[in-house]
Amino acid sequence: MTTDPLPAFYKKARPRDSRSITIIKTLLLLALAFGVAAFIIFSFGRVAFESHSPEELFAKITTGRPEVRRMAAVEWGRLLQEDAGTPAPTTVQTESLGGLLESERRLGTNADRQYLASLANLLGFSASPEVARGLIDRIWAPSDAGPPPDELRIYGLLSLARLGLRTPAELQAALDALESESNSVRISGLYALGFLLQQLADSPSAADHPLKNQELMLREKVRGFVSDSSEDVRLNAIFALARSRDPQSAALIDRIVAGITTSGGELSSQQFEVYKTALRLGVQLEDERLQSAIHRVSMEHPNLKLRAYVKDLLKGKKKWKGH
Repeated sequence: MTTDPLPAFYKKARPRDSRSITIIKTLLLLALAFGVAAFIIFSFGRVAFESHSPEELFAKITTGRPEVRRMAAVEWGRLLQEDAGTPAPTTVQTESLGGLLESERRLGTNADRQYLASLANLLGFSASPEVARGLIDRIWAPSDAGPPPDELRIYGLLSLARLGLRTPAELQAALDALESESNSVRISGLYALGFLLQQLADSPSAADHPLKNQELMLREKVRGFVSDSSEDVRLNAIFALARSRDPQSAALIDRIVAGITTSGGELSSQQFEVYKTALRLGVQLEDERLQSAIHRVSMEHPNLKLRAYVKDLLKGKKKWKGH
């Protein structure tokens, strides 16, 4: 599993189905950082639990009232993101979470979509990845309850990206997401494919990754979204290509960095996350012009916090190269 932080996951425009995605505010300023899942802040706000252990939260998820179990699932996800020492769901707990997800989904249109998304998110942290992968794969299987709601598709894909896409069925789930009318679902598909492409770029042959022979097709597919009408979709397509070390990605990231160099000192939280992701990926690309532009940001940008962030990136690169 890569230790490179996952890209910010953005949502500006409200999707056509307002009930479908309004539960995810700013849809994921995903720091999904360091192989860790995103902490989702749902529209009902932060959980009010006081320092409950994962065991206590699991008990609330399995036995609590609907609003309590939902918030307990979100809280456990928050702990897993913010503290690497938080115990992950065990095999038994993973199987139980998967069973709860299936039971809730059988309620069809009466299912609690927030709860479904929270459960899918937790599966991606499982201490038993193969068990979790099998449970997540059931999301895409035909069901009497109908197709999975958008929230479940999104967090199922994010969890699969965290675990690593390995099968044709998992790949198809990501490709199908690209055909959605919802920008949020399409972004989750690009997000998953970006990390898959990074894994494929690091795999010399099909013996190292079962989807290696799909690499060229997937790059071409992602390139098609660089000109999408949605800025959020375009950004995530560029980030996905940069992760794959696509030859075109340096020029695309360079255009984003050029915008950073002319931006003012006051940055919104969303701008800051976009810039951080572009700069973090840009530092990894061997392009002299791009590296020069990033260096200028570290020396001249009026936002001191961003300058400090870039300086740390550059120091880390030198250390990694042994300089």
